[in-house]
Amino acid sequence: MNRSLFPAVAAVAVVAVMVVPGCEQKLTDEKFDQLKLGMTGQEVEAILRCGKGDDETPSGTSMSGSGLSGSRGADLVYVYKSGDHSVTVTYREGKAVQFNKRGF
Repeated sequence: MNRSLFPAVAAVAVVAVMVVPGCEQKLTDEKFDQLKLGMTGQEVEAILRCGKGDDETPSGTSMSGSGLSGSRGADLVYVYKSGDHSVTVTYREGKAVQFNKRGF
C-alpha cells in the first residue's frame, strides 16, 4: 500500500468500526428505563442498539415471515444481549407487552 494513503485508510477503518451497530455499547439501566409498553421492535432496537435480538419464542407458536408481527394472539419473545447483561422483550401483535432484564 502506498505510504501516503495509509493514514486515510486507517482513519476510514476506525470510523467504520465505531458506527457499526450492535451491542458494543453495554445494555444499561438507563436504556432499559426508556423502554415503554406498546413499542414496536424497531423502536426497542433503536434504544438498545443491539440489532434484532435472538428469537427465543417458545416452540409451538407460529411466526409470520415479517418477523415481529406474528400471528394474532401469539407472543414472540426476543432477547437482546451484551456481555452478561440481557433484556427480554415479549411482543404481542407487533407491540411490546413485557420487559425483563438480567445481569444488571
